[in-house]
Amino acid sequence: MTRELEVDHFESKRASRSWHPTSHDVLGVVTHELIAWVAGSVGGSATPDQFAEAASGFEFGSFSTPVRQVRKARATTLAARYFRRFGRPGWTFVGSEIVVDDVALDLLWEKQGTFEADEIKSGFEVGDVMEQESRTQAQGQAEAGRSEFGSSFRGVRLVLLKSPASSAFVSPDGVWA
Repeated sequence: MTRELEVDHFESKRASRSWHPTSHDVLGVVTHELIAWVAGSVGGSATPDQFAEAASGFEFGSFSTPVRQVRKARATTLAARYFRRFGRPGWTFVGSEIVVDDVALDLLWEKQGTFEADEIKSGFEVGDVMEQESRTQAQGQAEAGRSEFGSSFRGVRLVLLKSPASSAFVSPDGVWA
């Protein structure tokens, strides 16, 4: 049975940032947060001008200036690719890092009573050792989403920002497209 859900029912849970310049996860975390920041400002689709305006208000952390500039350039490029290739016109951004059944959904979207999640991967390409782990993670997210939202949850997009053409969608039934 599907329960009624208000979009503001969930609180966004921010991933903790490790701002040490050598952290391998920083770019991914910053990219996720920038995408969520822009989505919260302009919704599921952003023109380049809307993206630039929304992104200009994002805080990129307290790195040294050269490190901050590099992180900003890389994260902004990847986030812009997300909106250009994977934007969601007509969808309402529900939140980021939404926890359902002890599983975090990077981005949760709603459109006319249906829900989909995006699992964002910014740091690997197809064939990387992380690919199978990411597919397993997305499958678990799809199952958790179905458990939480019932039949109104359609699935999870595994978004590979470095290999956009290899991105995929998984339904809660385990069907990949």
